[in-house]
Amino acid sequence: MLRILFPILLSVMIWNSSYARSKVIADSCLQVINSDRNLSNDQHCELLYQVILNNIEPDSCIFYADQLIARSQIVDNFLYLSRGYYEKGQAYMLKSQKKEALSLISKSLEIALKNNFQLESGFAYYQMSYLSLGKNDKLAFNYLKKSISIFEKDTNNISYLAGATYQLGNIYYERENYDSAMVCYNKALPVFENEAHNLAIGYILGNIGVIHYKYNRVDSARWYLNKSLNILKKQNDFRSIISYLIASSQNELNDQKVNQSCVLAHEALALVERYPNPDNKRSVLEQLSKVYAAMGDYAKAYNYQKEYYTLRDSLVNLELVTEMANLRTEFEVGQKQAEVDKLEEINRVQGRTVLIMVIGLLLVSVLLGFIWFGYRQKLVLSRKLKHQKAELVVRTNEIEQANSAKDRLFSVISHDLRGPIGVLRNLATLIVRALDDRNMKEVRELSVSMSDSSQQVEFLLDNLLHWSISRQKLYKPKKEAVELNRLVREVLSVYVQTGKAKQIQLSYNPCHSSITIESDPNCLATIIRNLVNNALKFTHIGGKVEVTACSKDGVVDIRVSDNGIGMTPDQVSKLFNFAGKRSEWGTQNEKGQGLGLCLVHDFVTMQDGTIEIESEPGKGSSFIVLIPARVIQLEEAPVLTT
Repeated sequence: MLRILFPILLSVMIWNSSYARSKVIADSCLQVINSDRNLSNDQHCELLYQVILNNIEPDSCIFYADQLIARSQIVDNFLYLSRGYYEKGQAYMLKSQKKEALSLISKSLEIALKNNFQLESGFAYYQMSYLSLGKNDKLAFNYLKKSISIFEKDTNNISYLAGATYQLGNIYYERENYDSAMVCYNKALPVFENEAHNLAIGYILGNIGVIHYKYNRVDSARWYLNKSLNILKKQNDFRSIISYLIASSQNELNDQKVNQSCVLAHEALALVERYPNPDNKRSVLEQLSKVYAAMGDYAKAYNYQKEYYTLRDSLVNLELVTEMANLRTEFEVGQKQAEVDKLEEINRVQGRTVLIMVIGLLLVSVLLGFIWFGYRQKLVLSRKLKHQKAELVVRTNEIEQANSAKDRLFSVISHDLRGPIGVLRNLATLIVRALDDRNMKEVRELSVSMSDSSQQVEFLLDNLLHWSISRQKLYKPKKEAVELNRLVREVLSVYVQTGKAKQIQLSYNPCHSSITIESDPNCLATIIRNLVNNALKFTHIGGKVEVTACSKDGVVDIRVSDNGIGMTPDQVSKLFNFAGKRSEWGTQNEKGQGLGLCLVHDFVTMQDGTIEIESEPGKGSSFIVLIPARVIQLEEAPVLTT
C-alpha cells in the first residue's frame, strides 16, 4: 500500500507543486499556438509543455509530448526534450505500462545528466526508483538516494525533498528498519504540515503509529493511529483506512482492551465489504479470529478463521495455478515451434529434391522412367507423412486433453481437500481449548461442525472417485430393480441436518406412493445427491428445496427445485463445463469446483438421459432429469413427505 499511495501525491508536486491542472489553461495555450505564427521555438515548446501539465488525460499528454519531443529535437532544446520524454513516461505510468514508462524516463535522465539539468535529474531518479520497486529494491534504493542528494541542493523547493524522503522512509519501513523509517518520516512531516498535504500527513502519522504498535508502545501507537484515521476519514480515503484500523485493533488487543479491538475490527470489515479487496479481507478475517479467540467466543473465532483459511488458500492456489499454467503454455509453445521448424525443414528438403529431379529429367532423358517412378514414390511418402502428421495432431490433442483433465483434478484435490482438512485440524484445536475451559456446550457445537466438515470430505472423495471412473470410461451402468421413493428418502436423510442448519425446508413430493423401476441405483443416488447438495448451497437461509419424482411413458422424471439465487442464461450455458475453478460461492461461502454438476451430466448421459435447467436470477432454479427406465411397479396414491 505504501508504495502505491505516495507516487500519486508526488506526481502532483513534480515541476508544478503549487499548480493545479486546468483544462482552461491548456485550451488557452493551444489557442495561442494555433493563432500566433510569430512564436519563437522556445515559446512554442513552453506552451506545449504547459498544455501537457494542464491535461488530465494520459493519451492527450502522450500526443502533445510527442509534439514537444519532435520540436525540441529540431531546435536542439535539450531542456524541453528531457521534459517531453519525462511527461510521456508519466502518462504511460498512469496507464500502468511500466516498461514503456521506464524506457522514456531513462531517456529523460540521460539527457538531463548530460546537460547538467539538476532538478530534472532529481525527478527522473525518483520515478526510476518507483518503477524499480519490486523488481530490484536495491537499485530503487540507490536511485532514491541520488534523487534526495539533488533535491537537498535546491532550498527553494523543499517539498520535493520531503516527498523523496518520505518514500525513502517507506522503503526502510518495508525492510523493517523502523528506526531509519522514523527519521525519514519526522523530516518529511513538518513540510507536509506546512503545505497542508493532508493525505500525506495521514499516511505518515498512520505509519508512525504502526511502528509504535510494533514496538509495543500502546499509548503512543493509539494516539498516532487515531489522529491518522481522523485525517483520512475527512479526506474520504476509506480504502487506505482499512490497514490502519487492523493495526489499531491489534494494538488495543495487545493492551487487553478486547471490546474496543472488536469494534475496530468490525469497522474494518464493513469497509472491506464496501470496497472489496481480497488481501484486505483476508487480513480483517484473521484479526477477527484473534479478537474472538481472546474474548473466549471460540465459535465465532472458528468461523472467521475458516473464512480466512478459505480465502487465503483460494488466493494462493489461484496464483500457483496461474504460474503453472503460464509455465506450461511456454513449454508447449516451444514444443510446437520445434515441430513446426522440423516440418518446415522437411518441406525445404523435399523442395530441393524435387528441383534436382526436374533438372535430372531435362539432362538425362534416358532415365525419365526411373525418375518418374522415384517421383511417384516421393508422393506416396508425402501422403504417408501427411497422414502421420494428422495422426500426430489427433494424439497430441488427446494427450493435451488428458493432461488438462489431470491438472483440473489436481486443482480440485489441492484446493477442496486442503480447506476441509485444515478446518478439521483447527476444530480439534478449538475443542481442546474448550475442554480446558470445561465448556461442554462449545465442545458439542464444535463436534457438530467437525462432523459436517468430515461429511464434506467424504462427499468430495465420492465425487472425485466417480468423476475419475467416468472420465476413464471404466464404469458401465448396471440395471436392477430400484424403489425410487426409498432411494430418494435415503439420500435426503443425509442432508436433513444441513437443511436445518440453514433453516431450509427440504421436501420430497413423489407423484406415486411407490415407483419401482429398472435402473442403476448408484448413478441415480449420485445424481440426486449432487443436485440436492447444489440446491442447498445456493439457497438462502429460510428458503425451500423441493424434490419430485414421476414416471410416465417409460421415462423417469426427477426434479430438484429451489428458490435460491438463481442463474443467468450465460451461467447456465457454462454450468456443465468443468474448468477446475470455482465460478460462484454458496450463500454462506460454501466452496466447490463445479465437479458435482459435471458428474451429474456424465451420469445422466451415461444412461441415455437428458437434463434441463429452468432458472432466473433471484427466483431460484429447477434441474429436470429425464432418464429412460422400464417401470416394474407403480402405485398411484400420492404421498407427500418432508
